[in-house]
Amino acid sequence: MLITELSEHTALALLRLADEIKAEGMPCFIIALVDESFPIPIEDLCSFLDELGIPYLGGIFPGIIYDQTSHHGVCALECLPGSCSGKLYNFSQLQEEAPEAFVPPSCCKEKTPTLFCIADALSVSCPPMIEHLFNLNGDTVHYLGAGAGTSYYEPVACVFSSEGCRQDAMGFAFIHTPTQFGIGHGFSRTAGPFVATRTSGNVVHEINWRPAFEVYHEAIASVTDWHLTSENFFEATRGFPLGLAREGGLDVLRDPFQVQDDGSVVFVAPVGDHSIIYLLSASASSMITAADNAVKESDVPHIQGGCCFVVSCIARQHFLKKGFSRELELLKSSRGDIPYFGVLSCGEISSASDGYLELLNKTLVVSRIGGAA
Repeated sequence: MLITELSEHTALALLRLADEIKAEGMPCFIIALVDESFPIPIEDLCSFLDELGIPYLGGIFPGIIYDQTSHHGVCALECLPGSCSGKLYNFSQLQEEAPEAFVPPSCCKEKTPTLFCIADALSVSCPPMIEHLFNLNGDTVHYLGAGAGTSYYEPVACVFSSEGCRQDAMGFAFIHTPTQFGIGHGFSRTAGPFVATRTSGNVVHEINWRPAFEVYHEAIASVTDWHLTSENFFEATRGFPLGLAREGGLDVLRDPFQVQDDGSVVFVAPVGDHSIIYLLSASASSMITAADNAVKESDVPHIQGGCCFVVSCIARQHFLKKGFSRELELLKSSRGDIPYFGVLSCGEISSASDGYLELLNKTLVVSRIGGAA
């Protein structure tokens, strides 16, 4: 449900949904997706959810997807079949906690359960946190999640539960019903390969042993009329992310947004030292085609009821502009009466096409989540 205020009607509706799931012999938890301009303080929302007595996990995002529209100034609340401790972790806590804490509970009967997480996507600790989860569970679980944060790309407290709202944190739950994912971005290789010869976190200092901006400028100039400067960099590179090479699978996108004085380029997410990278490009048509394919991949007949959870990078909306509505129409037209909801994110968390878990950028993840019945 989509809300703009906290009310008794909302509380009763959530309790009713929880009772329906519990009647099928499953635990449940609430997922709370908050737009960055939601007028109600997070502390008040947490107090409201605490009173329900149902575990919950939430995040703050650049926008909310509901029905055929992206919304702002709202909060989406849904009840899902699964287990959630409500505990939030920073990276050091993840390493210190016993591995058993991240294993699906015994009450989960699904053969391959889904680990659902919300993480601070703009934290430099986010990728190692995600990698740590994969090292603990490998391919014994599916992975689904959303990178929280704001459209201003500034560090903020953006992940919350009954423990409060935190920065540099991650929370997770296990979904107890079948899931099926579709992933796509629509970008293809335009120039390269190159080597990211010197990086630190999300800053690429050198490409091919030269200042990263110089190489980026030459690569874009070879395929467009853009004359790249530090002033027009964000606008010019919107359609030209870097791709971390993934042979046999989708390249993982890394979105640039700033040039530093020494010619280094700052990205939304980390680029590893000595990564093989390509300059990528896309058209609105190729992005919509990728979205259509992702929807079809997630639509399988053996999953009944439930809902559809969508994570679409805020950068896709920036690139497609008015055409972004077409991406949302694809989701609605394929779902029939099944409700779907989701977020415009700062990063997408899902098992990539090769099965490995990564933090994605500029990508669409469509997830069908089965009902409790």
